[in-house]
Amino acid sequence: MTTDLDIYRSAHALIQQHGDAAAIEAAMKADAMLDKGDLDGAAVWRQIVAAVNEMQRAEPKPWIVPPLSLAWRHGLSAAHREDI
Repeated sequence: MTTDLDIYRSAHALIQQHGDAAAIEAAMKADAMLDKGDLDGAAVWRQIVAAVNEMQRAEPKPWIVPPLSLAWRHGLSAAHREDI
């Protein structure tokens, strides 16, 4: 049985290896499983596709840093702005 943790670990590894093409890679693996008649394997890879898409949507953009005034309103020093 494949756990949610396994799905997200696999999705993370694909993102690390393939970047923006990770979902496409996972979808191709799902198709390969279908071609072999492995419905369970294809279902797992479809879950990984969904997890990759979810993780890439939620991934923060490192170049967006809140202005100092926002950090100040939250009581944070300039050194902690990345944590907002």
